[in-house]
Amino acid sequence: MRTVSAQRLSLVVAAALLCSLAVVAARAGAAYIAPPPPPMWTYPPAPRAVGGGDPLAALGKPVECAPEKDAQGYGNYFPLGDLPQQPGTNPYVPGAPYTTVLSFENEKQQPFRIYVSAGTQAAIGQYIATTSACLEAFKRVKQMPAVVDPVDFTSILLQAAEDVTQQSQADLAGIRDELAADSYSDGPITLRDVLWYLDSDPDTVLAQAVPAANAALQAKVADGELSAAEVAALDTGSIMAQLMDEPGIEFLFPPDELPPTPAAIGKALQTDTTGTIVVSTAPLPHSLPWKHSVIWFAFDPKIDQGQTHDYVTPCRNSADAQILAKAGGERLQLRRVNPEQTKSASVTAGQLNTLLFKDSTVKRYVSFVKGLQDDSDYSLYGSEGWVRGSGNVC
Repeated sequence: MRTVSAQRLSLVVAAALLCSLAVVAARAGAAYIAPPPPPMWTYPPAPRAVGGGDPLAALGKPVECAPEKDAQGYGNYFPLGDLPQQPGTNPYVPGAPYTTVLSFENEKQQPFRIYVSAGTQAAIGQYIATTSACLEAFKRVKQMPAVVDPVDFTSILLQAAEDVTQQSQADLAGIRDELAADSYSDGPITLRDVLWYLDSDPDTVLAQAVPAANAALQAKVADGELSAAEVAALDTGSIMAQLMDEPGIEFLFPPDELPPTPAAIGKALQTDTTGTIVVSTAPLPHSLPWKHSVIWFAFDPKIDQGQTHDYVTPCRNSADAQILAKAGGERLQLRRVNPEQTKSASVTAGQLNTLLFKDSTVKRYVSFVKGLQDDSDYSLYGSEGWVRGSGNVC
């Protein structure tokens, strides 16, 4: 009954948003120009099952939390400000100085707790006042198929840049920020600009990165995850050149920018001055009758430049996060805590991207959303594979 693929769902949501933006522009007497597609950070660029198809199709689809219900504006789901709330502690982010616990019950009468933590109570109040959310659970009746772990072109390019310049990723990010702050800067900084500043040859970096990307793709062919034909059709030279010239280099960030564990996140909140928000959700104990469930979620907050919203899960065996930029720009990172791995995507108004992890045993995952412009507006959708009794230790 619910058989719409995640890719098709993404197109529906994005198309609806683009149509609404076009209507607004037309009424204002201006021609609407669709945003250009972002550079390809990974291949495949969207989650894909080994052998083809959408791996998330096995999980069914949300109803109350469906992205199709989302639209420009606020309150398309359940306004957090209308929910019962009280001060408390966040069991999934130890050390968080302030936490508000909200009691949520959907139309199926499934009860959940939403924990909103921050360094100040004012930051929590702002998030709650401007966000609506949704949670719903279904019995998981199918196993998610094996998933292609994508080739990350951005990591390969940055590794080549580190090798050629003998600078760390944190150093390169610092130089990017220094150049961007220069009053003589005539536009967003690119990786090419950073390399020129260091008297390094961008072509030397590309000469190392392109063969490395080709080798990684061929390894996926050898493992049966990708076909030889689709890999042959990729122009990795052009892909790497586009990343080299991507304005702002949003895939370049200090590795220690994001705390690696929930405990580290809680500690960071104690001295945070940027308005970081940490959100955790969980069903009430014994409220779900199934051993294996899929919990769908949706949040639609606003965020300013430099702010971070962290969504921390209890122990799960899969996690996906899909971000839709309604205004401004955001960077989404989905991190698996142990073993450590991070997947990233950047979106601007009208763009949508999906990240996915699937593991054979329960893990902890964190979704980080960072605002790239003031007055940004986004929606975060996704699902978690919940196993009864998995607890909070993984």
